[in-house]
Amino acid sequence: MVNSKTYRSQNVQNVDVAQILADREDQAAVVGVDVGKEKLYLVVRWSDVQTDRPVMVAQPEELGMAIGFLQGLAAGRELRVAIEASGTYGDAFRYACHRAGLAVERVSPVASSRHAEVY
Repeated sequence: MVNSKTYRSQNVQNVDVAQILADREDQAAVVGVDVGKEKLYLVVRWSDVQTDRPVMVAQPEELGMAIGFLQGLAAGRELRVAIEASGTYGDAFRYACHRAGLAVERVSPVASSRHAEVY
């Protein structure tokens, strides 16, 4: 039986980056970003194929916290940020990542939709 809390999001204000990074030394990660008009959902997928609970970010109020979260994850490891290419709702987030030196890769809407079905 799957634990439903695994898929429940947590607000970026309540995320403890140190706890997420525990036992993850030198592991690369990809952060998939689901972009909505008012919220972003960030899901970290580690190189060992494990994922963490989705992190919810209110737009635009919490973009700074989202960038801080990503910078904390990126410290000492390879981090890729993947965002769906369509729409303009993610432009502010994409720009904030660029300003922070975080590389953002665009993902096709089809690939994004298929992966979202898992959640």
